[in-house]
Amino acid sequence: MPKIGVLDSGVGGLTTVSAIMKQIEDVDVVYYADNGAGIYGNLSDAEIQATAYKGLKKLFASGAVMAVLACNTATVTSVEALRKRFRREIVGTEPAVRLAAGKSVTLVTAATARTLRYKKLAQAACTETVVLPELAAVIEKGKEHFDEALDMVISALENKSFDSVVLGCTHYVFLKERLKEAFPRAYIVDGNEGVAKRVERLLRNESGGEAAIGGDIKMIFSGENRKKTYSELLEDLRNSR
Repeated sequence: MPKIGVLDSGVGGLTTVSAIMKQIEDVDVVYYADNGAGIYGNLSDAEIQATAYKGLKKLFASGAVMAVLACNTATVTSVEALRKRFRREIVGTEPAVRLAAGKSVTLVTAATARTLRYKKLAQAACTETVVLPELAAVIEKGKEHFDEALDMVISALENKSFDSVVLGCTHYVFLKERLKEAFPRAYIVDGNEGVAKRVERLLRNESGGEAAIGGDIKMIFSGENRKKTYSELLEDLRNSR
């Protein structure tokens, strides 16, 4: 049966994996954590594309029938070029600015903010961009640093007026429930559900209508093997609402 590959620079893509597993009852996943390259949001466009290419190559070599770029930064900088190089199904993840309600702010990495693709999305949605260069790196350290990360977001938003907060990095989704508590009147949104629905549709086409394909997850790390920490974070996500 087919399986999917999921790539991110670290823990952020686990939020996408969780959304996929909630959308599809059983799914086989090969997860490539490119933690050896560092947070993509702090790299140049050329570095992002080069390291994402290596990760996707490993995922397709592992037998994945499609891949998910579970990283907003990798998507807005590189997805079109990567699709041309592989000529395989690659699902991207973009800041979900279209899902925002009312006046919105969108939290992104520095690399995402500078791309033309993101700028066009932000302009069309009339969202205010808030760049948080160090936030993903703090979240990558683990859940014992999530309160520190939350304080960074609160500080960045304290003088702004908004109805919605768009989480434009999959790492940031780990803060979603905390942000709902910190900003109870705001709509907190990310793009993971849309990605999961897209994957489900593609898998149904691939398997002739059957989307339930297993239930295992294999993790590959380009840097330090943090399988225990990542597995615990994924379990927390899968047990949440």
